[in-house]
Amino acid sequence: MNNKSKRVSAEKQSNALNNHLIERVLKNYGASSKNDLFRLVIEHLPDQIYLKDPTGHFIMCNTPVAVNAGCAMPEEMIGKTDFDFYPASDAERFHEDEHEIMRSSNALVNQEEHFTDKNTKEIRWNLTTKVPIKNEVDKVIGLLGINRDITQIKKALLERENTMKDLLQRNKDLEQVAYVVSHNLRVPVANILGLLEIASHAGTIDAEDLKTVFKSISKSAKKLDAIIHDLNHILETTTTVDASL
Repeated sequence: MNNKSKRVSAEKQSNALNNHLIERVLKNYGASSKNDLFRLVIEHLPDQIYLKDPTGHFIMCNTPVAVNAGCAMPEEMIGKTDFDFYPASDAERFHEDEHEIMRSSNALVNQEEHFTDKNTKEIRWNLTTKVPIKNEVDKVIGLLGINRDITQIKKALLERENTMKDLLQRNKDLEQVAYVVSHNLRVPVANILGLLEIASHAGTIDAEDLKTVFKSISKSAKKLDAIIHDLNHILETTTTVDASL
């Protein structure tokens, strides 16, 4: 037996083994056809998986698709379109994307897609892949879609983005405050230094004038203390924000 004959024989054996395996799986799970086997497989996957005809009607889907659309069972979606389950703006967007996929025969791979949850009304996100299905003469006869819920990931990224924006704004505010504080500190410090210079010549100043000098020093010192207190409060607030990141 030549190499070609051996290869053909091996392929036949492999196909026979595969068919036998499929038959065993179908029998074990009470399925009667490969179509039932496909349903069985997609029903045990966490991703949303569905088939649509060229007009956008659902031919088949698993439970995650049904739940996502607000249905209890996949059967409720068969023969219907996205317009029966989603807001018009979302459904129109899905329809346009899928129409272009089937028109061009080009798959859409790992695109982020958002929609409004029918039950909670919140915005949810899917990572979606949509592939045109062709027959034996290369004509598009439908579409296979696979969606993965990435809502929690998007929320976490958005929360981090908002936190970073808040931190940047706080840093800008702190820079402005630091500039103002620096300017305000110079005034009482300059007053204190000037008054101390005057007080150093106490022998040439009468008692009343000296008393006025010390009152002025006390007033400037209190103003300086208030400024330092405010600055400490700002620094404590900034530290708290940094710790929460």
